[in-house]
Amino acid sequence: MDPILIVGSPRSGTTALSMALGAAGISGYFEGHFLMLFTRIEETIAKYYEAEANNNVPGTLLHALAMDRVIDEYRQLARHMMDEIHHGKRWFDKTAHGGMIGSLPFFKSIWPEAKIIFAKRRPIENLESRLKKFDHMSFADHCKDLKYIFNAWAVIRTELSPWIEVDQYDLLHSPAQSTRAISDFLGLEEDAAAAFRTTIENAHPERTSASYDSKRFSDLNWSPSDKELFVAELCDIMKLYNYGYDQYYADTPSNQKSLAFRGSSDQPTLHT
Repeated sequence: MDPILIVGSPRSGTTALSMALGAAGISGYFEGHFLMLFTRIEETIAKYYEAEANNNVPGTLLHALAMDRVIDEYRQLARHMMDEIHHGKRWFDKTAHGGMIGSLPFFKSIWPEAKIIFAKRRPIENLESRLKKFDHMSFADHCKDLKYIFNAWAVIRTELSPWIEVDQYDLLHSPAQSTRAISDFLGLEEDAAAAFRTTIENAHPERTSASYDSKRFSDLNWSPSDKELFVAELCDIMKLYNYGYDQYYADTPSNQKSLAFRGSSDQPTLHT
């Protein structure tokens, strides 16, 4: 079983990807927000054994049920629960939350064959969309959250495989190329791949406006102080992920390598 874990920032195309996977016959919910519970339960188990260390002596039930055994049994329960809710089918989880990215090594320890999709979007458009959808958060908090998500993924992607990065811009502008790369990565059959592509083409992945055009930083209707804050918080992210300020990608289209994935080998492969 190789479940699919969709992670990334909210408003980066994660919903379109989950809709497309559903259309391709893969079991899942358009919103997850459950798997993180597994990490918290395991953390609670570890903290309990640490707090009760003085009572963990021979002759006690606590000693007889070693922590490693409890965790192993608990992880088997987690696998069983997910298999049962998805009726034994291949499944996906979509949880666009920064903590989910940091927990990926934990999930890979439970589902070693899991494949990861990191959905991303240039911080300019992502922030514009997030501000409209989640107006209870401040501009500064959105910037900090985006910075955390991109930085966390930059670390995690060097430690885990297999994964693929999918930019929302590419889903909109190059749906055939993008969906083919994702379908190949996931090993979808032709019918499933066709359904996946059709859904992406019709989903209009989380657009900020009616236009597919990227925005120029200088044209944004942000205050000078917000623009300064954006640059201070996210300039390194923009550079790391090859995003531009006056165009979507910093590199010219002929040089831009937009779809990246890592398989079982140590070397990432870039698809132009």
